[in-house]
Amino acid sequence: MAAGRLSHFLPITYAAVRALIAQPTPEGGPRLADTVEKMARGLVADLQADKAVEVPGFLKGFPAEVVQNRPYPPRNVFERLVLELSNAANQNPVSGRLGEHHKYPDLLNAELTKAAKAAYPHVDWGKVGVAFSTGSSQWIHIVFALHAKREMQVVPSNWFNPMGFSLSMERPRPKVVMSKQSYPAYENQARLHGLKVQQVDNTPAHGHDLKGLLRAVDHQTTLVVIDNPLNPTGTYLTVSELREFLQALKNKHGDRVGVLLDEAYIEFAELDLPENERNQSLKLIEEFPNLVVLRTASKFYGLAAIRCGCAMANPQLLEILNKFNPAFSVTAQAQVLFAEALRNYKLYYENAVWVHKNLRHFKEELLKTELLSADNIGPIHASFVLLDLPEHIPLTKLMNELNAHQPPIAVRIVSGNQLRVTGVSNAEEMKELTAGFAKALKRVALPMAGEVDAGLGIADAANQPNALQRLRKLWQV
Repeated sequence: MAAGRLSHFLPITYAAVRALIAQPTPEGGPRLADTVEKMARGLVADLQADKAVEVPGFLKGFPAEVVQNRPYPPRNVFERLVLELSNAANQNPVSGRLGEHHKYPDLLNAELTKAAKAAYPHVDWGKVGVAFSTGSSQWIHIVFALHAKREMQVVPSNWFNPMGFSLSMERPRPKVVMSKQSYPAYENQARLHGLKVQQVDNTPAHGHDLKGLLRAVDHQTTLVVIDNPLNPTGTYLTVSELREFLQALKNKHGDRVGVLLDEAYIEFAELDLPENERNQSLKLIEEFPNLVVLRTASKFYGLAAIRCGCAMANPQLLEILNKFNPAFSVTAQAQVLFAEALRNYKLYYENAVWVHKNLRHFKEELLKTELLSADNIGPIHASFVLLDLPEHIPLTKLMNELNAHQPPIAVRIVSGNQLRVTGVSNAEEMKELTAGFAKALKRVALPMAGEVDAGLGIADAANQPNALQRLRKLWQV
């Protein structure tokens, strides 16, 4: 074949082909765009014919109508050019006076893809693919939509039937394994797509129990979901811990079971690492083709309004995931802004350092009140911190105090008596938030309001031994 023709086309970049097609057509001759399109279709057909028949384990079980389905609009570079130049997308140029806004955004996110690959130069992009969509939330939806279509094998039950025949030949529903306390959207999306959900208890430190997750995986399991750092507890798994889990999963189940690793806050967790040790989780994709890693523009880069997130995975797997990705899902503005942020990612680390510094100050000030202990305040590995309040502190009253503060202090109720507090990089804003929160905590936690002057500072109140003695007696500590 095809090897000769492919080697001929690979050096032709998008810009070069576009410039070539823009050349005037000789009078009476065929349009060059038509010629390129015809050659491109032949190339695609040759490449499809050359594909290996053997299906890797991480793609087994997905129906043919998914694997063989062709995305719309077509997403190879040549057909994309024809789409642009022929106005086949039915664009309305009436708004052209306002700029290029009548045109659809780049279908392949070319500049954004280039910026992402430059931001992670240590990744072998021959073994790892990258694609973009409307935020990480869209990728979560896409991953669950794909795994909901997986056809699980019927496993005969020898324990119930010595003859080895299954008592029920109905195919089991695919199952997703996740931690009980993690990002709520996982359970929501899994159930909406008809997947079975098995939740595993977190560790006593509110982290992922990797051994527990591994034990929960069985023949019905199609996917394991891990967010790292964990939202909302803020716990963090090292790359070594993740690799050990992935290897144990592979040893037991091959590469059949997919793993979704959501790293929305990973840049915050790796602030203290040397630059050459950051983003090493992306290298895991080279070792484990069943792994999908998500990143977002919303958290570290502070670009939540543009709604843009990326998925990185084995190219074969990513090709199938992209079939579920709506066309033109990333706006032209989002592509420009996120690409620029990725090119200047070092500047964003400075901002994140201030977020962590302010959160550590917040934690120190709360500890000074002696109303919370270190066990009540979670680790700082993301842009937030979890407060696991003692039962003696009434959450409803505390929320009322926080809402009554001017300006109101916004926190997220997680579950039970847990609150998630998000940090900010502005020192003055964080100082005001810290003082207001500490004051509200004091007002609801100290039952002897008459003995502690409301005008005293937190440190002064904490230094009154009579008040603290009675408080400790009340809490039986």
